[in-house]
Amino acid sequence: DPDDDTILFMNERMRRHYGVTEDPVGKTCWKILQKGFTKRCSFCPSAQLKAQPEGAVVWEEYNSLTKRQYRNTDCLIEWEGGRRVHLQYSVDITNIKEVEASLQKRLEQQELMAEISRSFIATAGVKELVVDALRMAGEFMGLSKIILARLSAEEGMLHADFEWYAEDNDCFRPAVTRIPFHPGTPEYDGFLVEKQPYLAWDDISKL
Repeated sequence: DPDDDTILFMNERMRRHYGVTEDPVGKTCWKILQKGFTKRCSFCPSAQLKAQPEGAVVWEEYNSLTKRQYRNTDCLIEWEGGRRVHLQYSVDITNIKEVEASLQKRLEQQELMAEISRSFIATAGVKELVVDALRMAGEFMGLSKIILARLSAEEGMLHADFEWYAEDNDCFRPAVTRIPFHPGTPEYDGFLVEKQPYLAWDDISKL
């Protein structure tokens, strides 16, 4: 009902999808189909439909109850007694959105690699170029610091040859440039045992 938001009909598939076990007819829609709401959804297109009763509104929603994303189509239809009521049907587009986000991330990564490659076509010294590349990678990943280390297997040590720290981040900066790298250390176990792509330390830890 476009006036008081009471549910007049809900098909069985939608009831199962939202986990509605009791008869929803007569219940307030935003109490049944959302989580923790105390009033009509701010994004409800009901006002738009009243302004353009012959039109339809297509929009996307992240649902607080199901934790999934939908593409909704809303319109007004004729109901019993000749009154106009609000119809909504939804398509779950969560997987589509996840694929789109993955593709967008891949494009951003490719752009980053291209930018780093272009940055090396310069007359600056190798150290300056490498640190600048670390800066671009760190800013892209939202990190506060990156240490690029070289492994000396004979010593069982990592030599921190290049370091980058975010300018506006007062993070811990190790005084040493040699990091133990053998079974039992977080660096060794993280990379070789747990197969992590990178390691992170909180700012109170010491290398």
